[in-house]
Amino acid sequence: MTGKSTGDAAGELAGQPTGKPLFPDAALAAYGRAHPGAGLTIGVVLELAGPPPERRQLADSLRPVAELLGTGPSDGGPWNGAVEYAEAGPGRELSDVAHEALTSPLEPHRWSCAAVAGLPGGTSALVWRADHRLLDGAGAAGALAAWTGAHRP
Repeated sequence: MTGKSTGDAAGELAGQPTGKPLFPDAALAAYGRAHPGAGLTIGVVLELAGPPPERRQLADSLRPVAELLGTGPSDGGPWNGAVEYAEAGPGRELSDVAHEALTSPLEPHRWSCAAVAGLPGGTSALVWRADHRLLDGAGAAGALAAWTGAHRP
């Protein structure tokens, strides 16, 4: 910043974004390149009593997250969530499913939510995850609050 005004009288900034990643994004991208296989995924696992919600119901429940992250249906932005469905399979525990989901690669600046059925005791789970370059811990907490309708502390 030079201290000089770069905007017009209405207070709008002049100039255009450069498209270069901000320092934290660039640092995380460099770390990912230097340490292939290192996790850059953050996430939340919600265990549910009974079966998971239907695909459309789950997608509808995730609309506030999409809006928060700028991935609404008509904005054409690069950050698109994906809803996935999976069966846990015989002998698989919630910890196995969560570990697999949270350690599998996720494209930069993406998020997804997987509904997992067939867990022991008739339970299911929702595994929401995001690339760390999209959200930090506080951002993930905000996304969870938007998803569940909880108020931020």
